[in-house]
Amino acid sequence: MRFLNFFALVLLTLVFSGCRTDNPACGQTESELRVSLKTGNLAKNCISHSYARPCTHLVNSLLVRCLQNRASKLQFCQFCNSSQFLEIPLSMSMVFDAVQVLKNTAKVSDLAEAPTLSDRNQIFLKLETQQRTKAFKLRGAYYLMSKLTDEQKKRGVVTCSSGNHAQGVGFAADQFNVKATIFLPSSTPLTKIEAVRAYRNADVRLVKGTFDDALTAALEFQKNTDAIYVPPFDNYNIIAGQGTVGWEIINQLPDADIIVVPIGGGGLISGIAFVVKTLKPSCLIYGVQAEQAAAMFDSRNAGKPVTLDRVSTLADGTAVKRPGTITFDLCQKYVDQIVTVNETQIANAIARLFRECGVTAEGAGALSVAAVVNGKIPATGKKIVCLISGGNIDRDNLEKILKENDSRK
Repeated sequence: MRFLNFFALVLLTLVFSGCRTDNPACGQTESELRVSLKTGNLAKNCISHSYARPCTHLVNSLLVRCLQNRASKLQFCQFCNSSQFLEIPLSMSMVFDAVQVLKNTAKVSDLAEAPTLSDRNQIFLKLETQQRTKAFKLRGAYYLMSKLTDEQKKRGVVTCSSGNHAQGVGFAADQFNVKATIFLPSSTPLTKIEAVRAYRNADVRLVKGTFDDALTAALEFQKNTDAIYVPPFDNYNIIAGQGTVGWEIINQLPDADIIVVPIGGGGLISGIAFVVKTLKPSCLIYGVQAEQAAAMFDSRNAGKPVTLDRVSTLADGTAVKRPGTITFDLCQKYVDQIVTVNETQIANAIARLFRECGVTAEGAGALSVAAVVNGKIPATGKKIVCLISGGNIDRDNLEKILKENDSRK
């Protein structure tokens, strides 16, 4: 694994910086490295070559030069002096920076095989439920807030969330000692509300309605204050942070054929799809939404972002009426297909994960498995990674789902 990580880092630095090197320790020219990258066979190349300290020095020196020189081709998203962000398009250098920033904060979550879920394919579960906030959202929120200047930190941040992003912001706010005003829809599960309130710098404000009502309240608050708005998904820093999940998957399972990802606003799948399609274009990316909250699915069919009249689903973490503009464009470019599942299928997936795999998943977190076990992903004999995005589910709700699932058998 150490050699695989190392080789991938060298590839990323060389290929995406536009730099060339004849460093003999690499044993390959840039053109040969590009071919190796396109094949996706990172492990084979890693084993067949010995990458010594000169390569390590090369990677580090390029990164240091990049961070010191903002005009470098390897650009990292910096903040302008206003209350909003200077948007620099997503790049692999940004994702790699996020990997470094998050290495002592976000766990490299396990990729566990789940043989009982399919007799046609090899199923692997990417367990983001193992994060300290029990969801992937910590990655993007922490990475974005790590870019705040001292002056911006003094102004505080504001965000909206259906729960998991709020916990990520709350955690980061405590780590960076930043005041965070967090708007949550009143329908947010109590488990998530209480978890956010536990952070000392979080000021939780409940808003009647859905996520989109909380979004309106957060934007109004930002307009009337000097706080920095931390978007839940439609921001390149957020997407780069979430993209580190894709980086981990490619390192853990280089020969993955398909990755299935839940979709709400689209930040997670945008980051994963960008990274995976860059490193291994042959790997298919499937997105999954609940039928009763299928904003990205409908937008894709319409060819532009659309707004749903209402959303109501067991997958509350994805209950978004409208996808992001940035995330929609990235999904259009990098996501192969989006499918939907119904509420019964989501509940069944939660029950199967709990009973067969020992994994506690919330509705949104179970979407990927719901799609796979119900034949939404056309594949046989493939290695499929299901992203279990979160595990913040009320105990009472889980018990109710398990009981109802038993009664349907």
